[in-house]
Amino acid sequence: MPERNKLQLSRTQKLLSVLPPVILILANIFLFGPFTLYSGNLEEFHVPFASILKNFLTPSLIDVVILSLVGFFLPEKLYKRYVSILFIFGILIWLQQNIFVWNYGLIGKADIDLSNGAWRGWVDASAWIVCLLIALFFYRSTYKIARSASIALVVLECALLAFTSFSHPNIWTNGSDYTQSPANTFRFSSKQNVIHVILDEFQSDIFQKIIAEDSARYAKAFEGFTYFRSTSGSFPSTMMSMPAILTGQVYKNDVPAEQFVDTIYKGKTVPNVLFENGYDVDLASTIDWYRYGKFTNWYNIPVPYGVSPDEYERTNSDWMMNLILLRTSPFFLKSYLYNNQNGLPMLHFDNVQHFEALRHFANEDFLEDLINKMSVGREKPLYKFIHLTTTHWPTVVTADCQYAGKILPWEWNNITAQDRCSLNHFIEFLNKLKTLGIYDNALIVVQADHGCWRVPQSLNQISLKNAGKDIGEDFHDEEDFASKVCASSPLLLVKPPHSAGPLKISDAPTALTDIPATITSILNVNDKFEGRSLFDIRPDEVRERRFNYYYELLQSENKYYDFIDEYSITGNLFDRVSWKFIGRLIPPLTPPSVQTIDFGSDKAKRFMHSGWGTIEKEPGEGGRAFVWALGKTASIFISLPKTPDTLTANVKSLFKSGDQTVTVIVDGKEAGSWKNTEFSQWEKHSIVIPADQNRPTLSTVDFVFSEFIQSDNNEARQLALMFDSMTFAEQSK
Repeated sequence: MPERNKLQLSRTQKLLSVLPPVILILANIFLFGPFTLYSGNLEEFHVPFASILKNFLTPSLIDVVILSLVGFFLPEKLYKRYVSILFIFGILIWLQQNIFVWNYGLIGKADIDLSNGAWRGWVDASAWIVCLLIALFFYRSTYKIARSASIALVVLECALLAFTSFSHPNIWTNGSDYTQSPANTFRFSSKQNVIHVILDEFQSDIFQKIIAEDSARYAKAFEGFTYFRSTSGSFPSTMMSMPAILTGQVYKNDVPAEQFVDTIYKGKTVPNVLFENGYDVDLASTIDWYRYGKFTNWYNIPVPYGVSPDEYERTNSDWMMNLILLRTSPFFLKSYLYNNQNGLPMLHFDNVQHFEALRHFANEDFLEDLINKMSVGREKPLYKFIHLTTTHWPTVVTADCQYAGKILPWEWNNITAQDRCSLNHFIEFLNKLKTLGIYDNALIVVQADHGCWRVPQSLNQISLKNAGKDIGEDFHDEEDFASKVCASSPLLLVKPPHSAGPLKISDAPTALTDIPATITSILNVNDKFEGRSLFDIRPDEVRERRFNYYYELLQSENKYYDFIDEYSITGNLFDRVSWKFIGRLIPPLTPPSVQTIDFGSDKAKRFMHSGWGTIEKEPGEGGRAFVWALGKTASIFISLPKTPDTLTANVKSLFKSGDQTVTVIVDGKEAGSWKNTEFSQWEKHSIVIPADQNRPTLSTVDFVFSEFIQSDNNEARQLALMFDSMTFAEQSK
């Protein structure tokens, strides 16, 4: 009898020891990790958090039982090692989700970069190897603390979850966007229709190439339309392009981005103005920003489309689990999970392997439903706005418009093939409008919100004029210029009511910010918007347009963009001579007392204007990362105090002592100079920037070099000075 009690107690102890580390692991995977992602990205998830937890409940309970039973039946010596490994594994998962959270970019726009920064992998790998070795060889010590430490960490995370939930209750009240298509989604007015369609990321010159393949067919398909092939966009991505399109107002990085978006859609927009002028307003999109304004019907195009509510929730829960697996994995495993930069594979969805591919086909299926179910019968005039992402990243269909079975490389031939398929499908929509008698008296706007963003080898895609002319003044290189031209070149076609004849082509210097004025002008609505009617702009007119470029999409935790470069375009969009750099828009932040620019870091880009190369590294182990200043002058932007400030630069010169002078000019005024004294050695030089009560918010600091040399290789670079870092320190009063 005593032996039986002792055995029963031993089993209880084993169960109580193994459960806490098991719960630590699974709670981070199925609760705390998802909560962190969900709370920081509310606008990206279209199902309630509780529904995600509901879908996670069964697999988490199964995992608890399996992991606990494995330990329960192990002999004592192996059991202690097992508990030790579980505990350390739980700690590593916690570290990976909360400490080793490197910035790889945003998932969902092909800019997540897992190929750069292998040092992150060594940090991750070292932590995992060392910790797991500790779990194996010092298991007795880790076993002793596993239970109490696991409980403490879980309790701490529960407290943080409760605090965050209390501070942001909308995390738990965020509802599902899933709805069946309202009947009015497919119904049009019998009187007057304004049909406004966004074909996201459809670049203008790609459209021109496609229609040239069968000009007679496309001229007939778009009868009555005018194609404004020289239109300039406002921004390189959707978030800030759409406010400019619907209001004519351009974001200046001077207020928090979400505040700007919230305010702009509640204010004077095309939908709001038409709603107030007696129009029904229908909005359909996978993007929910538009719901901030006034409308008659709103339809969120669900991803996936045409499934049951349970299937919709399960698919979005799978998407969350994919993100958790990516976040939890060490660096070298992330690339495998991310499918070699092609995207996260879905866990269960039939036929379609990736969530972003589901988004493409959801929009295609919605368009097909719209074509098949379209009808006429509404009495009031109607503004119908439809935002489709069939032409947006990623490319997922082959040239014959079939699903490729995977996400294809983001390359120009794949983009053109998908755009062609999407365009031909959209023409079916136009044909149905004609069949129903809607087409002729409708005002139809078909456009992109921006051109293609960050496609490799953009220079080979478009025909540029004067591409190499003074390219270093306003752009990093010719490819940088070509990439910005692509992003600034969205598709725009407009058909006024009762316009007839084959497709017309206009070279008028138009801009997307002209669309509100065009719509209200054609409809004779009194509300005035900035911009001009597209049809009032002459092709030979000299007109300035503005394009604003950011290199990174806005991440959810940021209120502002790091910086936005503003360009003036006067003349041909594809001519380098037409482009001029205006300035850099930075957040309205007070400069800290000490600022450091690390030229070996990507973060230095926000400061660098013209005259800089790319990041390089000295040969050999432990070589320093640096950037060359090229040619006569290199410039940076930085916020400086109005009081005296000390600039200290760590540089290396290839000139003999005293042969090279560096003059520093701040906002057009010479601040000082130095002579490099060490040949091919790193040395620090300092100057004091004088006080200036009229100093602008963003200062331009020019480094003027008395000498530079031609590069030895075929790059034809003019090498002036190597920069490792630069520090600005406000002088004590």
